[in-house]
Amino acid sequence: MLSDAQLNTELTTDPMALGYAPYVTAGNDNECAALINALTGPGAATISLPSISHDTFALLIAPVVMALSGATTALQAKWTPMLNLIIGVTVVTLDATVLGLLSALSMDFPTYLPTASITAATSRIGSRAEVLWGSGASVQPIDVQHAMGR
Repeated sequence: MLSDAQLNTELTTDPMALGYAPYVTAGNDNECAALINALTGPGAATISLPSISHDTFALLIAPVVMALSGATTALQAKWTPMLNLIIGVTVVTLDATVLGLLSALSMDFPTYLPTASITAATSRIGSRAEVLWGSGASVQPIDVQHAMGR
């Protein structure tokens, strides 16, 4: 959760060298917010998504589902009930359990579910605000104004 103190520290110390200083000095809250919300530049980085849609999840595991019929009896017994259960979920929360399940599925079916595919489906490039405060976070000019005590 974004706090005035955290935002003030970000804007005054500029740890990623985004160039806040002239805008902070000038009181240009709009430009400060634009810099911290930018999806490009030195502040942008990969963030983990909190959830993915059923469609994204289904597309991610579809190659495994298709390959399951040709897998060993042990792998079929291990994964068929689990895949039948989770394929019906509307939104998949990417908690430790689901990420662990995807990792285990990838270990059993590396050709059909490579780690790179999991990473691509469960993360994206986020702004500096999202890196600091989570997926979907954004800073508004009024937030900058409050953080700077104006």
